[in-house]
Amino acid sequence: MAETQASKEQTKKRIAVFFDAPGFDDYPFTDKDFKRAYVEFAASICDRGCECWIVRSQDSYQGGNAFSRGWKFDRGHFNEHQDPFTADVIFNKGHLDADAGANVVNRPDLEDFCTDKWKTYSAFPSLFPKTLLARTTDEYAGALKQFRSMVTVKPVGGWRGQDVVIASVADIAERDVRLPCLVQEFLDTSGGIPGITEGLHDLRMIVVNGDLVFAYVRVPPPNSYVSNYAQGGSWFEVPVKELPHGAIAVFKAVEAHLARRFPLRIYSVDVGLQGKTDWKIFELNSKPALDPRESYPGAAAFMDAVIDALINTCP
Repeated sequence: MAETQASKEQTKKRIAVFFDAPGFDDYPFTDKDFKRAYVEFAASICDRGCECWIVRSQDSYQGGNAFSRGWKFDRGHFNEHQDPFTADVIFNKGHLDADAGANVVNRPDLEDFCTDKWKTYSAFPSLFPKTLLARTTDEYAGALKQFRSMVTVKPVGGWRGQDVVIASVADIAERDVRLPCLVQEFLDTSGGIPGITEGLHDLRMIVVNGDLVFAYVRVPPPNSYVSNYAQGGSWFEVPVKELPHGAIAVFKAVEAHLARRFPLRIYSVDVGLQGKTDWKIFELNSKPALDPRESYPGAAAFMDAVIDALINTCP
C-alpha cells in the first residue's frame, strides 16, 4: 500500500530551534538579517527531508523534547501550530532549562561553562591573561593592587561586550563596577597578526562538534578597545587554512577539553596575539550567530555544518 502523505510527515526528523522571547518576531527576529538567515536555515533543513520548527519561551517546554506549540516551516514561511509536538533534537539558542534526557544542542551545562567567564578561565588558566575574581568591594580593591598598568574589568556572565571596561588601574579604581566581576590583565594586541591584520584585534574561531569551520577577525572602532560588533566594531573573514599555528594550537587545547565533557557542542573561541607569539583567550561563546548565506564566504559552510550536526544528532 502506498505510503500516505500524513505518514510521510510523521517519519520526518523534527529539528526545533529554541529562543527565549515568546513572540515569533521577538529577538533575534527583530533583526531582519537574522530572520532571513533562519528562513534559509529552515529551507535547507526541509531540502534534507526534515522538518524545522521555531519554539519560544520556557513556558512552552513540556519536558523531554516536547513543546506545547511552535512555528513550523512550510513553503517558505513559518506557520504557527497550537498543538503539542515532539522534536527529535532541540537547537538551544536561548537559555532552555531542559530535562537531563532531552536531546539538546547546546546543553545547559555547556552554556553555563561558556557564559561563566570564571569557570572558563579556571579550566584554561595558562591560556588567559592573568585573571582575578572579585566578589566584594574589598576583593575588587585587592585585585586592582595586583596590576600596575592597564586592566580589563568584565562581568562574570556578560556577553556582547556589555559592561566591559578597559582603563588604567588608577582610572578604573574611581569607577563603579558591578560585582561580582573579573579583573584581568589587559591583553595588548596592538601589534596585530602578521599577514592578517594590523593593530588591535580579536580573532574568533567557530567550532561545530570538533571541526573548526569558520573564523573572522573583529577590530574595535576608533578610540575603543572593545571589538564586539554590537559595540561598533568591524570584522572580516579569515580562511581557516590561513589561520596562524599559534591560534590553531589554542583551538586544539580548548577543543580537547570540551570534547571530554560535552559530546555535542557548537561554540566559538576568541583569541588575541600579544607580541609575536603569545596567543591568549578573550572568552568562549556558545551562541555564534547564523547569518544569511550570501553575507560572507564562510556563512553557507557554517550553516551547513550546523545542519549536518543537528541531523546527525537525531535518533
